[in-house]
Amino acid sequence: MTTTTEAPADSGYADGIARLYDLVHQGKGKDYASEAADLAALITSRAPGAHSLLDVACGTGLHLEHLTRAFDTVEGVEISADMRDIAVRRNPGV
Repeated sequence: MTTTTEAPADSGYADGIARLYDLVHQGKGKDYASEAADLAALITSRAPGAHSLLDVACGTGLHLEHLTRAFDTVEGVEISADMRDIAVRRNPGV
């Protein structure tokens, strides 16, 4: 008989990986500010009256940090507890 064990949804970023996530991606040249500006421009070009944004799978919230400058209301959703904790600390009130 074969048994299957499902890992918790957030196990991929546990054990400190979430703390290193941004450093690794920024070290590879990821520019969160530029990506957020491009995304905001795309959204406002398609929906000129957009005043709010929901970032699904917001990770550590670095995009959110920049998107708060472009929209009146910004919210983030993240399944990984470790990533979400960083996003909440980085973006109080979001």
